[in-house]
Amino acid sequence: MLFLNGDTVGMQAQNPYYRPFTTASFALDYLAWGDNKTGFHLTNILLHLATCLMLFHLASRFLSLWAAFLCSALFAVHPANSEPVAYIVARADLLCGALLLASVLFFFGYLRGESRLKAGASLMFFAGALFSKIVAVMLPALLIFHLWRNNLLRRHWKIMGGFFLALAGFFYMRSMAVSAGLESEVSLHDRLATSATIMASYLKMTIFPFGLKVVYNLPVRTSFTDPVVLVSLAIVGVILVLVAYAARKAPTIGFGLSWYVAALLPVSGIVILFKPSLLADRYLYIPLIGAMLIAGCGLERLGNAVRAKGFRVPLFLLAVVLVATISIHTFFRVTLWESDATWAAQAIKDAPQNMTIGLHYSSVCLNEGKTNEAEAVLRRLASAGYDGADLHAIWSGIAWRRNDYNAAERHALNAIKRLPGNPLYWTNLATIELEKGQKFMMTMAIQQALHINPRDRVALEMQEALVQQ
Repeated sequence: MLFLNGDTVGMQAQNPYYRPFTTASFALDYLAWGDNKTGFHLTNILLHLATCLMLFHLASRFLSLWAAFLCSALFAVHPANSEPVAYIVARADLLCGALLLASVLFFFGYLRGESRLKAGASLMFFAGALFSKIVAVMLPALLIFHLWRNNLLRRHWKIMGGFFLALAGFFYMRSMAVSAGLESEVSLHDRLATSATIMASYLKMTIFPFGLKVVYNLPVRTSFTDPVVLVSLAIVGVILVLVAYAARKAPTIGFGLSWYVAALLPVSGIVILFKPSLLADRYLYIPLIGAMLIAGCGLERLGNAVRAKGFRVPLFLLAVVLVATISIHTFFRVTLWESDATWAAQAIKDAPQNMTIGLHYSSVCLNEGKTNEAEAVLRRLASAGYDGADLHAIWSGIAWRRNDYNAAERHALNAIKRLPGNPLYWTNLATIELEKGQKFMMTMAIQQALHINPRDRVALEMQEALVQQ
């Protein structure tokens, strides 16, 4: 059934995501751990560890062992990887990254020995990556570029045909399961202009991963004459020139650059601009695999250059100190995802004008009993012109905590008026009517909630309690 339904984990019913493998991993975690989030975090950590080990194995094919170790160590502790590892819902990136690396390792094994078994394993892991996250579509283009650069494309065209068959099967299954498309409400012109700034931002986050945020407030660009867009286009152009140059002069760097660019393109906003945040650390997880291959190659070349002068060991120790320093920064960054409250507190600092973040933060404040702080955020949103159902639902909760049941009822009815199809709003109204002693209104609200969702647990419990009275 997972393959016949879209990804609705934490999302609205209609969304463009199709990640049955990721959803299956959450289902297995739930079977093993129940509601204990420690088990979900453990799975994320194990996936990240597996990716690091496979990156070391891949890097050791091109580099010396010490350079391959530093390559995987830098990837393991890179601050941008804090989000996909610590944020449970970001598992799609971890799972997709691990399966992509497994596919590439088996593909290279196939090239060395032309084993059909390894070719089949490569295709199988690629399919798994696709069904984890659509960003895996970058792999066939990367492998074709690698085969072309080594004059192997004609010899191995059959296996590439298998990759494209897997792609066709994936998009067919996706079309059967997901009604929401990948169409963007932003024009192609604006997406292209914005994508350049997104890719330049990711490059900065890769090289200098400090000052990272949990939410980025990057604006949509509407003109190619915008100075920010022009500078970003120049940076992207330099990267593409380096890819073409390194493909022939430095094969390892060329492969790493090709991976980095190919993995960035699906999250660059060219096809769709992700809302509410155009940028996210987790989207950098898979591109960083290529970036760390480049870093490992650079360290190895530097090590070879200073070996004659006896500086190789000090260089290695300096690199280890760098990894340790970054680890400390990453450790403190991970604590931002310790709880919903810690994340929301940082998010509202990073993007105080973001409506979605404001609503989430006010909801967290309400749950912690900080009604004044929650109301202050809601008033700011209301003064900016927002008047959605979720705003009134949170405001109703604030009034309820203050025992102002008339105000709570008024806001609950406003929420229902704006979104009558949400059973949660009706059960909230029923709870308020219970406190007011309005049994008839409470019964009507419960019945309406069950009419929308006959299996609504809260409404069923309230109905049973009402019958027993």
